Amino acid sequence: MPKEFSDVKKAVFDVEWHLEKAVNALKNVGDYSFSESDPSEKGLARTFYEVGDRLSWAFSRIQYLKKDIECEGLLRKNSQGRYELPNGDYFTSGNTIEFLDERPETIDYYGGSMWLLSRVEHAGDYITTLGTDVSVDGIYARSRR
Repeated sequence: MPKEFSDVKKAVFDVEWHLEKAVNALKNVGDYSFSESDPSEKGLARTFYEVGDRLSWAFSRIQYLKKDIECEGLLRKNSQGRYELPNGDYFTSGNTIEFLDERPETIDYYGGSMWLLSRVEHAGDYITTLGTDVSVDGIYARSRR
């Protein structure tokens, strides 16, 4: 890993504690008193709520990426109709999934395949989401713990 990228990774992981503190402070922003008649305070409270949402998303992503990789492999449908890795870890709707994106458009744009963090949903069969809509059947995926 090039030093510059290693420095970026360290900086992102180092901000986790600050994100957690901010997320916890913003979690209940709607419970705090603010002037209902003051448009500035109402706007600020709404903005804090939106910021809290986005920081919470970033915090959960950083926490996930800091976990150790448990297993990598091709996903196959098990006897319960769920897609699982060779170690038995399986994915159902709403689960976070990391998969190796080898779609031609990804390879063309990024110069090669890359790991993508996505979510599994059910649409007739299981697919990844977050702009990818890739069937999970036979994709190379990994789980973290």
